[in-house]
Amino acid sequence: MSGSASISVQTFSLGTKSEERAGQGSSRTLSVLEDRRNIFEPLLAWKKKKDEFLKRHKINVQNKKEEMIMESFMDTREKKMEADAAFSAWRDHKSHISKMNKKRRAWIMQKQKEEENKKIRRDKEALHMYDMWLENKNSPAKRKASDLAINKPPWSPPGKSYTLKVCCRCECKATVQAAVSEIGRLVYCDRLRNPMKK
Repeated sequence: MSGSASISVQTFSLGTKSEERAGQGSSRTLSVLEDRRNIFEPLLAWKKKKDEFLKRHKINVQNKKEEMIMESFMDTREKKMEADAAFSAWRDHKSHISKMNKKRRAWIMQKQKEEENKKIRRDKEALHMYDMWLENKNSPAKRKASDLAINKPPWSPPGKSYTLKVCCRCECKATVQAAVSEIGRLVYCDRLRNPMKK
């Protein structure tokens, strides 16, 4: 019995040694794990921070790209709208100017036509008055020696002009009487009887 007891004690003692060894190994592994954890914890925290920073940076870059795209799109849209507005304003102004120019040209043409018609009417009236004057002048009832003095027409028709020339060499201008044989050709001084060409 004593031998069995000693065996059991030995086994117990052996068991306790192995447990102690296992405990020592586990404590070593725990310490190694703790050391590793102490070493890797800041590294993991740094990696986590870096990942978060990179993620935020990527999001910011993406947002900036989207903002730039939207700004460029809005700029091009605003520029297009401004260009369209400027073009429509220029087109309206051009159409207004062309309308005003057309009205001005039409008004000028109408005025020119009115002036031409007025001139034609005046010329016709002048010729009619001149013909009437010639008829009255050449009528036999009015042909008298006393009427040889020049009676000018009311006005000269277009293309006709009459001037009366008198000899200025006459000493006594009171006795000068001018007689015209044909109007506008020769003017005679009664005193000197010198024909003076016009």
